[in-house]
Amino acid sequence: MVYTLECPMRRLPRLILSLFFICFTVIGFFYLFQRQLLYLPQSGDINPANSGLPNVQLIQLQTQDGLSLNSWYAPARSQNMPTIIYFHGNAGHISHGAWLIQEYTKAGYGMFILGYRGFSNNKGQPTEAGLYIDARTAILYLNDHTAPMHCIVLFGESLGTGIAVQMATEFPVGAVILQSPYTSITDVGQTHYPFLPVSWLLEDRYESIKKIHNLQAPLFIFHGEQDKTVPVELGKQLYASAPEPKTLKIYPNIGHNGFPNASVAVMHFLKKHRICSKYIN
Repeated sequence: MVYTLECPMRRLPRLILSLFFICFTVIGFFYLFQRQLLYLPQSGDINPANSGLPNVQLIQLQTQDGLSLNSWYAPARSQNMPTIIYFHGNAGHISHGAWLIQEYTKAGYGMFILGYRGFSNNKGQPTEAGLYIDARTAILYLNDHTAPMHCIVLFGESLGTGIAVQMATEFPVGAVILQSPYTSITDVGQTHYPFLPVSWLLEDRYESIKKIHNLQAPLFIFHGEQDKTVPVELGKQLYASAPEPKTLKIYPNIGHNGFPNASVAVMHFLKKHRICSKYIN
């Protein structure tokens, strides 16, 4: 019986081909399902009364591309109090903002929780362009009904910070609040998937770092130093690129969520800059 030994060099091309196939498959998966990974729509009870908010209105916004968006709205107590539009993160639902409404409306602020397309029982599929349409619709609704533009405050959380920054470059709003912001979704993705060419793959980029210098409203950024979802360094970079007036607050022992007394800090910031009230004689 004769035994032959296969030269290891002959196996090399097959190994390389296998590695290429694996890499191509992984990259293809992330490219094809990138929006399913980025957006995690949630639905649920959209009746504000069932969340302990009997005085909050359920609003159906009509977008220019034909969608009806469930959103919650509590008007400001007086004309010299700002109205805050809240853009939640990539996995939120309007009912998750119930505690925010309670915090701010108790102090007299107006609150508008925007329900994105594809979220909060709304039809449609979330995309960067689509969420910008949703945000514009909310801003124009408030401006047409009860809140002048200088009394509107844009409050973005995580993914929503990219929406808030974009809107602040389009509308002369009173102030911008960013919770756990990023420079771009590309930068966030690269920190989580360093083995992927994220900058080549992403379609929805939310490039706040390229827009933040156009802000003309007071800016307040707060971020958790232990944030594993959006590294605090990205928030600091965004802050460094923003024009004055601006304020940065870093919470040393906080991660991506759970900021103690954040509403107190936000309201102090808005009062300091006399948002809305400085226009009232």
